[in-house]
Amino acid sequence: INAEYGVMSVAKIYKDWFFVLLFLIVLVQGAVPADWKARVAAGQMLYSDTEPSNRAWMPIIGNGYIAMVVTNDFLHVGGVFNGRNNTPEGAGHNTHRADIPCYLSLNLDSSVEPSGSALDLEKGIFYRRSKGVQNQQLKVEQRWYFHRQYRQLGVHEIELDCSECSSDASIGVISKPAVSSDISFNSVKSPNGTIGIAGQTQVSEVEGSGLTTVASIITNIPSTITVTKNTVKTVRILQIFRTSLDSSDPAEDAASDYEKLLPLQEQFQSSHIAAWALIWESGIEIGGNLTVAAAVNSSLYSIISNLREDWPWAISPGGIANNAYRGHSFWDGETWMYPTLLALHPSIAESMLEYRVNRLPQAKQKAIWSGYQGASFPWESAFTGYECTCCYPNNPEGILEIHITGDIALAFMQYYYATHDVNWLSNTAWSVLYEVAEFWKSRVVFANGVYNINDVQCPDESSSHVNNSIYTNVVAQLSLEDIDFVATTIGKPVDPKWKEIAGNLKMPFDTTRQIHLQYDGYNGHIINQADVVLLQYPLRIPMTKEIAINDILYYQNRTQNNGMFTGDATYSIANLRLENFKEAQLFWDLSFPHIKPPFNCWTERIVGGNDHFITGAGGFLQNVLFGFGGYDLNPNNVTFNPHLLDTVSSIKFRKLSYNQATYSVSYNKNSMTLEKISGPLLYLTDAKGQKKTLNNGDIVTLDFGKITLTSQ
Repeated sequence: INAEYGVMSVAKIYKDWFFVLLFLIVLVQGAVPADWKARVAAGQMLYSDTEPSNRAWMPIIGNGYIAMVVTNDFLHVGGVFNGRNNTPEGAGHNTHRADIPCYLSLNLDSSVEPSGSALDLEKGIFYRRSKGVQNQQLKVEQRWYFHRQYRQLGVHEIELDCSECSSDASIGVISKPAVSSDISFNSVKSPNGTIGIAGQTQVSEVEGSGLTTVASIITNIPSTITVTKNTVKTVRILQIFRTSLDSSDPAEDAASDYEKLLPLQEQFQSSHIAAWALIWESGIEIGGNLTVAAAVNSSLYSIISNLREDWPWAISPGGIANNAYRGHSFWDGETWMYPTLLALHPSIAESMLEYRVNRLPQAKQKAIWSGYQGASFPWESAFTGYECTCCYPNNPEGILEIHITGDIALAFMQYYYATHDVNWLSNTAWSVLYEVAEFWKSRVVFANGVYNINDVQCPDESSSHVNNSIYTNVVAQLSLEDIDFVATTIGKPVDPKWKEIAGNLKMPFDTTRQIHLQYDGYNGHIINQADVVLLQYPLRIPMTKEIAINDILYYQNRTQNNGMFTGDATYSIANLRLENFKEAQLFWDLSFPHIKPPFNCWTERIVGGNDHFITGAGGFLQNVLFGFGGYDLNPNNVTFNPHLLDTVSSIKFRKLSYNQATYSVSYNKNSMTLEKISGPLLYLTDAKGQKKTLNNGDIVTLDFGKITLTSQ
């Protein structure tokens, strides 16, 4: 596509291409099985009669502790890494998620042929159905899931339905466990009818950080399964995982867990579904458009299946399931995935912050090594919290992409705004926010009457070794303003230097064109993503409408076409807030070429890049909640200023959380409805300025427009 067409024409081309492709996919999918039709029609299940030839586009199953791409030879446990933190490029040992053999990746022999597969988003189960070749009355269903309640448990169920068979039937099971290059497993003692393996990672992340032991107990896998005619038979293959991250004796505890859980196997599926049902009490409902509904549900599923509140190991752009980005945590978690989770699942969001709290000492050490004070969080973090950018300190990202420190501080402030938990602010957040402020205070240089932050790398990584990246300077300013507020709130001493620096940081601006500059001396070159538009969202910096529009128009024509979708989401949200609805819709349409059918695998770029790029899912969900929903989390309230997508009939944000209260907001083109569900009182101000106290069970119908909710 020639760049001269501009982004608007590109958006239309992508939109048309996507819906033509979607139509072709529907044509070849074949009939959805009758018992799945309702779930598929509701956007709760993704079905196809053929699985993708690109196996990387198979779906993720996971529970936030364990995850895998279905049928892969390996799976991963959150927090289990192998390799050094700064291996030179090409050595191949930079710390990464350690591959663990998946005994659940079983195939069936040629006695059956697959007839269809489905990912049930609500239940967290992947299904594959087959039918007998010789005995055509035989129906087989395989089910894969990692149990949401029993986090250490993986299950593969094989159900043989021979209820209509005229003779007994048998199928062959093919099992070829892979050999990990990260962990040398040996056999260990295990319960009767099982296989036991255990081993250690081979290379510690830093000297003295230790190795991780992984143990697994697996049900003996039969080579053949026989079912008697007129009966149904289910065989379950279980794989239990324990590591030295949560056990002093992983092999012993894995064996013990297996014996404790085995008597419950008949209830595994129902208890797993029940655990997922609790999660889905909060969510986003789209009316009138199956494509969008399924995209929203699958995006939320792809994030939640890689996180849980009792396992604070953060999240990487590719989640736990694969080794995209080596499993490292970047700004992606706090900036792109966290905000929607904070509204829907604050306890899961808090676990992401706990990961950073636990690694504050390492962030302080990095600041010292860099010649500064306070805490400088690593651009890439894995096991220890030390910088894991490959080739650090020679790779500029590890040294220069310091905006992540401000991004993390902003996430902490957002959690406080959502909960108003002063004890948490004082006992947990303060130490992080204070050290971040101390870092910025030591990092600035005063010259020509302003404070400068020199020699950095922008979020747009095509811009490196630049001075006064406007995004970096703004998040630093927010960090310094916020610490002043926090200190006052919890009775800590206020350093006047915080306010002085915050009020005098240089913000590059072109007074002739009335636009913000990406950094000092920016000359208009093509960029990967528009840092300047991030000022409008998520940073929400006050500016005139004229400047906001100028920024969008200037940078949208300088952003490469095959960029990451998070940039497109930002353009869409910024346009929505300026009430440029047509342009917002066009940028929204750019999301869909990143979602690969049939199981809605997000890809980093439209062509190329990493698969299962759940950062994109996070940006997409923010486009729905913060963009079309017009949701804003403010220091003393939450607001909604919604707009309805042209292609949907209604949107509902189900069981959102604010200050220990839960509520739902729904709207169509004519009106809005707010339902108070649980927790303390909420106080509503509607679009006309009328006020109402909301008790549990209250349902209020409102005129379409901006509303405000407060807790006092």
